Amino acid sequence: MKKVHLGMLISGAALALIIALCLAAPLICPYGPNDQNLEESLAAPSAVHILGADRLGRDLFTRMLYGGRVTLASALGVVLLSGIIGVPLGLFSGYFGGWFDAIAGRICDVLVSFPTLLLAFIFVAGLGRGLGSAILALGIVYVPMLMRLVRSLTLVEKNKVYIEAARSTGFPAPRILFLHILPNCASTILVQLALDVGYAILGLASLSFLGLGAQPPTADWGAMLDEGKSFLMLNPLLSLAPGGIIVLTVLALNLFCDSVQQYLNPTERALPSFKRGEVSPYGRITDAPYPLNGGSAPVTPPPGGRGPPGPPGKQALLEVAGLTVDLMTATGSVYAVNGVSFNVRQGEIHGLVGESGCGKSVTVKAIMGLFDKKRSRIAGSVRLKDRELLGAPEPALRRIRGRRVSMIFQDPMTSLSPLEKAGAQIEEILISHTALSKTERRMRALSLLEKVKLFPPEKRIDEYPFELSGGQQQRVMIASAIACGPELLIADEPTTALDVTIQARILALLRALREESGMAVLLITHNFGVVAEICDRVSVMYAGRIVESAGTADLLSSPAHPYTRHLLDCVPRGRAETGRLRVIAGSPPQLRERPPGCAFAPRCSLADAACAVTPAMDEISPGHGAACHHARLEASRNGGAL
Repeated sequence: MKKVHLGMLISGAALALIIALCLAAPLICPYGPNDQNLEESLAAPSAVHILGADRLGRDLFTRMLYGGRVTLASALGVVLLSGIIGVPLGLFSGYFGGWFDAIAGRICDVLVSFPTLLLAFIFVAGLGRGLGSAILALGIVYVPMLMRLVRSLTLVEKNKVYIEAARSTGFPAPRILFLHILPNCASTILVQLALDVGYAILGLASLSFLGLGAQPPTADWGAMLDEGKSFLMLNPLLSLAPGGIIVLTVLALNLFCDSVQQYLNPTERALPSFKRGEVSPYGRITDAPYPLNGGSAPVTPPPGGRGPPGPPGKQALLEVAGLTVDLMTATGSVYAVNGVSFNVRQGEIHGLVGESGCGKSVTVKAIMGLFDKKRSRIAGSVRLKDRELLGAPEPALRRIRGRRVSMIFQDPMTSLSPLEKAGAQIEEILISHTALSKTERRMRALSLLEKVKLFPPEKRIDEYPFELSGGQQQRVMIASAIACGPELLIADEPTTALDVTIQARILALLRALREESGMAVLLITHNFGVVAEICDRVSVMYAGRIVESAGTADLLSSPAHPYTRHLLDCVPRGRAETGRLRVIAGSPPQLRERPPGCAFAPRCSLADAACAVTPAMDEISPGHGAACHHARLEASRNGGAL
């Protein structure tokens, strides 16, 4: 259940009280709004007149409540009018574009360039004084701002896959606009309309104060403010009361709308945070300090023993030991990574494989230090050569990111800024980490585009991401990542959504860059075909743990963990097969409901009583380890798995 923001409760209660009092005015007020008694002219507050009386002896409290009915109803009329005109115009302008969008956009630009009240004065001058004219004038003035908002929302929504599916089904444009796009924009539009009510109250009060809105004897907050200014010294409440209720109503309305927007949008809603010294619900102390200066950092060992065996040969560039990651979500704490240990040698391509949700991306984000410290607790050790990264200050991590360690994310289209050209995005990282001049940065960007084989670089450097194909966008991402010659490149599923031909080219590019520069690559994937083609070693993850780690050839020929074997069995072979494609029975465990012992046991055909105990990492052969009680049996009977 979502938690209601305190500001929403307070502002909502204030608004409800104001509206209730105004609606109940005929029941609770002893006088009519225009009942006069000249003998009580400018009377002070008393039991008879709670807030006093105006110059004609009319009860100020009564006129405030009746004036609220007029002001609030008029403000709603303004918003309703602007919504009826602005929302459809914004939908049609954003969806169809063309000449209508161009003309409407220019008109809106011109109207928005003028102050709101000035435009309202012009319309009222043409329509004549009066409350109706003020409502019509402000309603028209607010149309351009609402239209621009709806247009921008429509431009985002119309390019999404679900709209393309609706169009391919043959739905007419009005159906797509009002039954598909509008509902997905409704929360933002409704919040904006509610905010416009506050602006309308201020606009109406301003026009009435200047004598252009409500006319005597109509009770209206702005008109009351105008009447009271002449008697400010004799009875200050004549001005303070209507002015105060205007301020209170608008502030409460704005605060309420902001709170509602946070409530409706889970990305903006405040999430609970871990407290310092808090013990994780899984029994780990998740608040250990980590020195940056190469000192020994406390390490939380993985459940059941040590991590995968380290390979012989080259020195380890990245060493991850006992990495645990707890994340705080809106529904509570979850463990995403649980005792992960592996290392990446200098100059090698190391694959990190597993089903979606097993913790691969969480692991690399923890390595890069990308999690909010208030909503995550990370324990263990991550060392880049002799430098401890966990617990390092943010300035120190910024010097490492992009310079010594770079990362390529899954979707280049969402990772690249749509408003910056390809060359500018490559140059950004050079600005952060080098002292190159503007000319030198451009030459470096051209060189990088040529290196990643994005031809012709002189043309591509000045193109926006939307002008590039998916493979070209990924090459721009790779060029940005290698701009400063990093020692380690983390590639988080870099071939996702690319066709087979482009995928092969991207993999060949990564291999060539490794051979040319000697950088190491940590490749995140769920595709064993990619692993077989490019990786030197591979670690298999399941339910937040490393369950097997070995050289690629060794793991593919003799998998020692049943989960690895099942993953390999699911890979389509390069020959004709009959029947259904193979799948792994069952589903990965929920991160809050991990079964005791081996997490894969509920899906494993070899599970027995021994699996009730969490298995330790067992070294099957030099450089090949598996966390399974039956690892040696599994390895001995598996041959030529892929």
